[in-house]
Amino acid sequence: MTTPTIDDLLNRINNRFLLANVVADRAKAITEGSLPYIEDANVANPIETAMEELREGRIGFKILEAPSKKSEKASEIKDFWGPREVNLEKEDKKKSKKTKTSSKKK
Repeated sequence: MTTPTIDDLLNRINNRFLLANVVADRAKAITEGSLPYIEDANVANPIETAMEELREGRIGFKILEAPSKKSEKASEIKDFWGPREVNLEKEDKKKSKKTKTSSKKK
């Protein structure tokens, strides 16, 4: 088994950082006891095994997308600054009661 080069693996995953994460996660799983997906696996070097598995297409990856926070913040702003109902009648009654009680005390 020959160690695959980075250029070989970049044909499968075109992002170096993503490639490093995929290989590291698979190597960690191998060290924690996961069985290798290839026949002639190098048990002493799990990174090499993970790279070989990736080159042969035995492992893959999936990019998950988080919900957009911009849309959540926009709805929060709309809720905060949106139309509000104000009942002025209750406020007027409270003001008139205060003025009546203050005039009685004098």
